[in-house]
Amino acid sequence: MKLAAVIGKPGMDIQSLEARPYIAGYTAMTSAGARLSALGPYLVTPEEFDSPNALRASARVNGENSGETNTGNLRSKFEHAIETLSRRDMVLPGDVIAFRLDVQPKVRRGDVVELEIERIGTLRTPLA
Repeated sequence: MKLAAVIGKPGMDIQSLEARPYIAGYTAMTSAGARLSALGPYLVTPEEFDSPNALRASARVNGENSGETNTGNLRSKFEHAIETLSRRDMVLPGDVIAFRLDVQPKVRRGDVVELEIERIGTLRTPLA
């Protein structure tokens, strides 16, 4: 369960204070191992809320609550990640930077996982 930022324009050597215009938007991300990752349900532009660092998030597995958190608990900020990544590589439109949320339910094949992030929506992922 992650909050993700999608890069909207190319750049290199971007300072964290100048990084926000490089973010096209934010979305939810679920991942189950190396083979399955999902993004969605919407890409919300930075202009649609003041900060991605104060949003409620909750997880459900098969319709049952599996935990709640707040994106303010993220260990880092997207702007700092963009600065670090762009020191040695160009960030490109479509690149995804994701930070793990504090809620990580146990899942298995056949489960339906939902990650709901305030102002972004609910990403529903069936695990095949």
